[in-house]
Amino acid sequence: MKTTHKLLLNHFLCHLALIPGFIYGDLWMFIAGFVWYYVITICSSSAGYHRYYSHKSFKAGKWFEWYTNFLSLFVGSGPYLTRAAIHRQHHAYADTPKDPSCPVYHGFWKIYFNLWGLDGKIERRFFKGLINNKILKFFHNHYWKLVFTTVTVLFLINPLLLIFGYWLNLFTAGEGYHKTHHDNSSKIRLGLIDPTYFFIRFIKYD
Repeated sequence: MKTTHKLLLNHFLCHLALIPGFIYGDLWMFIAGFVWYYVITICSSSAGYHRYYSHKSFKAGKWFEWYTNFLSLFVGSGPYLTRAAIHRQHHAYADTPKDPSCPVYHGFWKIYFNLWGLDGKIERRFFKGLINNKILKFFHNHYWKLVFTTVTVLFLINPLLLIFGYWLNLFTAGEGYHKTHHDNSSKIRLGLIDPTYFFIRFIKYD
């Protein structure tokens, strides 16, 4: 399956996932979702792919590159190596047939669902300074594996806590003792491996 078709499927599933949200969700969920989306937009889409990679507007450390590329997995519009090159070509050929982001020539829905790949290719010169970036290449080569892994972990985190809670407590701040918590919800120490208990013990006073 082509990357373009994978992006289309990804967008379709994201829109499909909104249906149970509208049926069973509460207002706070949509507010929290908007805040999360806004954080991603600032830290990844706007600061990362657009201003950092596409236009080289500022300099930043490697930590930022790892951070912004990780957040790109939640954006769902493809790896930033290609996105930055696409945006550069958009600036070079704005509002012309060679502009991959122009809805006038490619249609609104193709642009909305990132189907630019069906109409043409990005010129190699727009990959300059991107293609040799090891972090960009890593996320580009393993993009769909990373997306699948991230979504799977987020989807399974609650069932995993219920089944393997004891071993996951080091990574979940002691929240894996699900049954213990339900048996006594006011209990401070939930089990042997409970990092949160030691923090509470440090800050609390009787």
